Amino acid sequence: MFAVKKMTKFISLNIIAVFSICSCYSQENIPKKHSKIYLGIGSVFSSFQDTKFSNSRYSGNGEFYELGLENRKNDIWGLHFYYYNTNEQTNTHNKGLSSINNYNFSIKYLKPLSSKKIECVYLGIKWDLIDIYSRSVAGLYNNSTYSMFASNLKVMGIYSKRLATHFKLDTSVEMQLANFIYESSSFGFGIPQEKLVNGEFEYQVDDDDPLFESFENRLFWDYFNLSTNVKVHYKKRWTLSYMWNIQRSRVVKKYPLTRGYNSLSLIYNIKNK
Repeated sequence: MFAVKKMTKFISLNIIAVFSICSCYSQENIPKKHSKIYLGIGSVFSSFQDTKFSNSRYSGNGEFYELGLENRKNDIWGLHFYYYNTNEQTNTHNKGLSSINNYNFSIKYLKPLSSKKIECVYLGIKWDLIDIYSRSVAGLYNNSTYSMFASNLKVMGIYSKRLATHFKLDTSVEMQLANFIYESSSFGFGIPQEKLVNGEFEYQVDDDDPLFESFENRLFWDYFNLSTNVKVHYKKRWTLSYMWNIQRSRVVKKYPLTRGYNSLSLIYNIKNK
């Protein structure tokens, strides 16, 4: 019952945010239309540091894949999925190679704030419906696995400009407003510290699912998540995309967890009309 109340609160927060942002829109001209399905592949550099366990920072390279759909008429809506896998290690010792997997599926909706002949500014929301992050560290045995399951609501802005006859630029910024998240390590205690301090967690509870009992709502001052994306489009088929992301949160006070990535990918538009 407690988990249902928390989920209802989170969904209500999303709905309020959507209507609040959309009520601020204004519009001048109608941007150029397109509808496309795209597939991308590239490389990624990721990093991770969890100070409640260690001051060592892990980093490494890997593969990045993405698949998406975007429809742009008067407004923009789209679906996007990405997955990356990296192998991270630290410079402080030669043990503990980490294998990282991150799956993310999101939807977005934006409306134009201003539109001119060669450039346009959009504002809207992006919702990461599913964001799954896991890492496995060799040599830590019982405490080798860290996992995160989340659903994230973000405000998003896009600046679009035609650079030349065959080249177009899209730059975007995303900042997380709120999320519904569960973090856990395999042997470490994954219950949020606030629940322990307030006496909200019990071991012998038959009515609640212990998994959802561990989920919590976090606003942007408790979980910082910022992303940027720069895309250069060539004609209708090819796009070069650079993405940057940083996330910072804490389960235990004064011991933050920081992670992020940089990716560079080449995108092929399977369909673009």
